Amino acid sequence: NDLLAANFIHDGDRLWLIDWDYAGYNSPLFDLGGLASNNEFSADQEHQLLQAYFGSPADADLMRRYAAMKCGSLLREALWSLVSEIHSKIDFDYVAYSDQNLARFRRAYSEFLA
Repeated sequence: NDLLAANFIHDGDRLWLIDWDYAGYNSPLFDLGGLASNNEFSADQEHQLLQAYFGSPADADLMRRYAAMKCGSLLREALWSLVSEIHSKIDFDYVAYSDQNLARFRRAYSEFLA
């Protein structure tokens, strides 16, 4: 549930995924949507991601489910950043981050509804 580029470490031999504090049981599409949105993938890159993960091109049904989970991932990140505005003790502009996340969610949700 937190596939940010900063959570991948390559030690020269292996690729490590770190920062498991937000781990949870859910659809892999949620994580793939988060990975794509956190790294601002283009539509073509998203199709490549899904093809690499599932081993074949994504059909319309898979793309629809992926779009729904991407919206869920973006909404979770937006809600997390809103809570962090109030409770976080680190020096970070959570107001701007919340605004960015809400805008990204609104765009993705509008595309999902279209």
